[in-house]
Amino acid sequence: MNKALILIFMLGVFLRCLFLAQSTYFGFDEARDAFISQAIYKSHDFKLIGPPANAPGLNHGVLHWYILGLVYLLGQGNPLAASIFFRLANALGIILIFLVAKKLFNTKIGLISAFLFAISFEQTQYAMYMGNPSLAIISWMSIFLGISMILKSQNKFWGLPLMALGVATAVQFELFLITLVGVAGLSLALVKSQLRKISLSSFLLALVIGMVVLGTYFVSEAMYNFRTVKTGYNLILQGNDIIGDSETRWSVYFKRLALLFHDNILPTNQTLSLGIIAGLVLFLLIKSRREIAPRIVIVWMLGGLIVLSIGAYNAYYINVGVGPGLLIAVSVFLYTIFERNKPLSILILCLIIISNLAQILQKNPQGLIGDIKTQQYMTLSDQIKTIDWMYQQANGKAFTIRGTTMPYKISTVWAYLLKFYGQNKYNYLPYWETGTVAGYPGTLPQPQSGSTCVRYWLQEPTEGIPGRLTQEDLIQENYFSKIMSEWKIGHFVIQKRLSLDPNCHNISPKL
Repeated sequence: MNKALILIFMLGVFLRCLFLAQSTYFGFDEARDAFISQAIYKSHDFKLIGPPANAPGLNHGVLHWYILGLVYLLGQGNPLAASIFFRLANALGIILIFLVAKKLFNTKIGLISAFLFAISFEQTQYAMYMGNPSLAIISWMSIFLGISMILKSQNKFWGLPLMALGVATAVQFELFLITLVGVAGLSLALVKSQLRKISLSSFLLALVIGMVVLGTYFVSEAMYNFRTVKTGYNLILQGNDIIGDSETRWSVYFKRLALLFHDNILPTNQTLSLGIIAGLVLFLLIKSRREIAPRIVIVWMLGGLIVLSIGAYNAYYINVGVGPGLLIAVSVFLYTIFERNKPLSILILCLIIISNLAQILQKNPQGLIGDIKTQQYMTLSDQIKTIDWMYQQANGKAFTIRGTTMPYKISTVWAYLLKFYGQNKYNYLPYWETGTVAGYPGTLPQPQSGSTCVRYWLQEPTEGIPGRLTQEDLIQENYFSKIMSEWKIGHFVIQKRLSLDPNCHNISPKL
């Protein structure tokens, strides 16, 4: 392997793991996935339908859970092990983008692309995000590695299978990425002269890979009367042109495209970002008069337009996987400038480095940004400190927790952490005052009669939690206890309280 690429890969791993302990986010989705993914292997609770998508009646695929379950088993249930896996999986993109850019252009452009991917603020955020969209970045890479092999390799056999693998896994990870069928189709149209050089066995293998990877979708659709197909078709017919009071699908697209530039290249305003992107597209179009590769990069950069065709969706990860295409475009531009004006290209590269490192150092210690997670600051390190504080203050006695959580009154996050960490370290569990809500994974013991003498009110980070719910919970808890002390750990608030019940007890729940 290229020595420079090894150094770039090491840099990328370092930046992704720089704030590992304090930036690992563990909210409701992560706790739900931890429960369900492990149950697949431990309880043989096999799944055909994955996590719910944002549109009612639609679900993502289950591949994310099957992969995550193996990671948790190897990591003995530790969320930190899962976080490390996602960071290393994202770092794998450094090697893949190098291979794509090298194949399409040359080794130097491949190394520049790998370096920009390694230091990308956007990619470090995806590396910390243990959600199903994150792994789709590798799926995009697989598609364009396949198309680059079809265009430039003598042996084109693996091109179509890699593209099929990319499209199929992307749809498994994130349902709306069914639009990658269009991206792959446009890319193949650009290299149609090469398709006749591909063997029939390559076509057949690609078909088999696609069918196998998407097999759970086919089975679940047959079992549930093609619910996803019907729901998706109706959503497309509805159009979904307007989001909120004013934003249209076009305004959302351009806002997200500008943000892509902001989080990968330079933190310029929306107008300037879009102007530079337009300039890059024009630059690639000029270069494409002599070669096909720049056209493929344009398809990659503007792949979000196909998502736009089926409706508007205002989420950070609507452009997941598009960023690497932009990075390759910038790399081609930098390489071209370097050949004519070395100081200018070095200056631009330094600005890109400073921009990304500044965002990484400023934002990554806090975990995922609010554009990815409404409820920020649900970091594993603060959660562990909170659990330790409650157990240590209880001093071996039983205690009860009333939690103000998001989703409201759902104990999934704390059920997982208290069992994985609290019970293993302190040998008992607390009671959870508000009980278990049906349909949500994770249970904690409920009070049966009376109250423990030691009680806590625990408030999660308040982003996304209406203030009136906090007040309602405090009013309710004041009927049971009085406040003794209050601590703040990160963005978590914990009140130690003393029960008002004269017959309170210190009996821990039976395990």
